Amino acid sequence: METFSVFIVFSFYGVFGDTVGEIVSLMEGDTVALHTGLTEVQTGDVIDWRFGPNAILIARVNRAAGTTKIYEDVFDGRDRLYINQQVGDLIITNIRTEHSGLYKLSIHGRNKEMIYNVSVLSDKTDGVKTVPVMEGDSVTLHTDVTEIQKYHLIQWIFRNIVISSIDKTSKVKAIKKHNTKPFLNKLEVDHETGSLQIRSIRTEQCGMYILQMTSSTHTIHKRFNITIFDAVKSVSLMKEDSVTLHTDLTDIYDEILWMFEYEDSLIAAFNRIDQNVSIYDDVPDGRFRDRLKLDDQTGSLTITNTTTEHTGLYHLEIISSRHTLHKSFIVNVCNAVRTIRVNMGKPVTLDSGVTKIQKYVQLLWKFGDEDTLIEFNGTNLVFSRDGKFKDKILHENGSLTINDIVIEHSGFYHLEIISSRHTLVKRFSVIVTVAADLEHPGYISLICVAVLLLAVTVGWIIYCRRMSGRGMHHLQTLQ
Repeated sequence: METFSVFIVFSFYGVFGDTVGEIVSLMEGDTVALHTGLTEVQTGDVIDWRFGPNAILIARVNRAAGTTKIYEDVFDGRDRLYINQQVGDLIITNIRTEHSGLYKLSIHGRNKEMIYNVSVLSDKTDGVKTVPVMEGDSVTLHTDVTEIQKYHLIQWIFRNIVISSIDKTSKVKAIKKHNTKPFLNKLEVDHETGSLQIRSIRTEQCGMYILQMTSSTHTIHKRFNITIFDAVKSVSLMKEDSVTLHTDLTDIYDEILWMFEYEDSLIAAFNRIDQNVSIYDDVPDGRFRDRLKLDDQTGSLTITNTTTEHTGLYHLEIISSRHTLHKSFIVNVCNAVRTIRVNMGKPVTLDSGVTKIQKYVQLLWKFGDEDTLIEFNGTNLVFSRDGKFKDKILHENGSLTINDIVIEHSGFYHLEIISSRHTLVKRFSVIVTVAADLEHPGYISLICVAVLLLAVTVGWIIYCRRMSGRGMHHLQTLQ
């Protein structure tokens, strides 16, 4: 079971009878270094480290004798204990729940003693948190620290390189980030919590990340292994079908968030601690009303009675104490040709179904099979010079409006919204009808043309009949 790690400074009267203590909470598999506070072990120093209510000696540094002894057999015999020879710190690696308890530091000759209350929580991960993500996704690695101010140095390390650090002892209170490949413009650090966000992950950012947090009394190490799996999942279905987007959860989580198109369009959420399911089916425009179901066991989202408006990109955030996973799904409702009838001379808007187009690298509006009306490549907007569509407007969300529509605007319109990871396609069939509006110039012109054609036709018929009558009269005269 995954739980929160809590770091609290607390003074108390310990079992050993000493005042002043440090409570240190860890996860199983973490590494901790308990500090002596020395800058260097001097010749006359004798440092003892003891463990448990019986104050069992587990390590001793005798600089005068030039010896360092570690008593693993009285600890657990698993080679977990190490001593920093320069400063005498006690290091415990791959820590387990049975290592919870009181650790006492005594430095003979300096009259210095310190007690550390170490609490180890089980998360069944052997200290390495595996974080599976999809290529191109973002992930946040959490420090799990509620009192970040007690740590004067927080470092994130990748392949033996410090990629981010917060040093509170520096005169300049700034966050240092590694801004060369492979992390150029990809890192964001939360100054309040120390959590690290990595954007748009590729294979070169996969691997082991080490978090190192240092206070005056101890240093904590946490490990995260980021791996890439699966591409963006694409789901196709027929109109009025139902679809379930699966979380594929195998681990315990704290919160699940489902968004449509953009991260500010929350449509469903589940909080495991409160056991609270929230459905926001009235946003962004009510298209999900009475259509969403969230499984409170798996976090999977079901959309019932789908329509073309549900075609698009769905974002999933799975939040736990150590990290946040991001997943994406493309839902494409097949045969999604929307038919729109509009009276001649009226405006018509073809809705893109997205909120903003800035996150997409390209947008294309086409009429028929070949005519490109509008092209947007992320920065530049190009309009067709075809005089047939003089009065058209492209909105911020990519929707297209055609004003003063005429008969020749009838036909199929094709929209492609392209990002680096997927393409959304929408099709519209526009039928322009003639309304009984005699004041409209287009309609008046049509009536004039029709009347003229009718007059010409009637005149031709009369002329032909007259010519036919004269011919018969001439023939009778000859006979």
